[in-house]
Amino acid sequence: MKNEKDLDLKLRMMRFLWYNGYFTRRNVNLLRYTYGRKTEHQYTDIDVWGSRLDETFNQHQIICDCKSGATVSTAERFFWLSGIMKYFNADQGIFLRTKVRESKYLDLGRKLQILPLSLDQLSELEKAYNIESKPFIGAFNRDVIEKEDVMFGVLKEKAKPIYDYIQFKYWTDPVQQQITSLVNSEQRINKLRDITDEERLFLQMYILSHLSVSILKFSEPILVIPNKEKEFHVRERLMGGKMESAERRKILETFYEFMVEEISKRYNEKYPITKKDFMSNYYPSYLKYFLDLVERICLKPRVAIHVPRMLDVITYELLLNRKDTNIIDQIFASNNLDLIEVYKLTKDFMIFGERSGFITKKNYELMKDLIYKSKS
Repeated sequence: MKNEKDLDLKLRMMRFLWYNGYFTRRNVNLLRYTYGRKTEHQYTDIDVWGSRLDETFNQHQIICDCKSGATVSTAERFFWLSGIMKYFNADQGIFLRTKVRESKYLDLGRKLQILPLSLDQLSELEKAYNIESKPFIGAFNRDVIEKEDVMFGVLKEKAKPIYDYIQFKYWTDPVQQQITSLVNSEQRINKLRDITDEERLFLQMYILSHLSVSILKFSEPILVIPNKEKEFHVRERLMGGKMESAERRKILETFYEFMVEEISKRYNEKYPITKKDFMSNYYPSYLKYFLDLVERICLKPRVAIHVPRMLDVITYELLLNRKDTNIIDQIFASNNLDLIEVYKLTKDFMIFGERSGFITKKNYELMKDLIYKSKS
């Protein structure tokens, strides 16, 4: 965070988006990957990224460019931002600058779906949306930014491949790869030595918040599939889709048949593993728990879309900032939101983590007690 350029603008923009229903992150880095390996070449970075899921789990993304300098060419940044939006398939862009004549760039902004915004106009919007007095919380809370940097510094030192995935590769992966890689990252963090319980729990809950976004996006086509067909489609989609899954299965079956033949020819013996047992390794070990979670999500989509932001507040405010659960009631206060139901579904995500072996029983109980202690 030290001397981070335009930090105040970024935090203001994150707050504005968050209170309008977006899950937000700042300083998203897009690196060039060659054959799956990270290179030293950076494509670009995004000041603020926001994601909001509607009640059908369709994702709406917003990309924000926040600049305080007077030397920035607004038109050039518009076209740069338009390219990033296209890359992310984002619905909208915002160009926030300390001073900008919104009317001058309104027509260009409409063509490119970018909103030009001065700091004064952002202040007016904050008043209009009753956000000006709202607290800075979670990932846009200044009080936790340095602590967050320390936590990620530990991860970078102890498990750089996991750090690199979370910070870089995650942003360019397809959704099923995000789920597989994030679960794998969670499991590996669980086995790390020489990190404190506090560091482990923060990192795992941080990843879980991103995992929840990916799982909800994954569930979009599953939502409209009849219940009796859901399991099949979840299995196939998790493995990359029907065609890719069939190709992978065919390769495994071919390899199995090869092994059976080789063992028979060379040693005149029967291959000791049945085809059914061999093929059972095709799917991840956590599949049945994943199926259960997706089914629960699909039963309550209007509740489920609030889980990523709930996990984010728990991670930053309850764990990192050591606030009590009253802050959750204040932040999510809404006549249309059943907080108890959101808590229950958030707990289901943590149960998935505990059953899948990346949140310990002890930490699951700790988190459950933490978020429920003010509800008893």
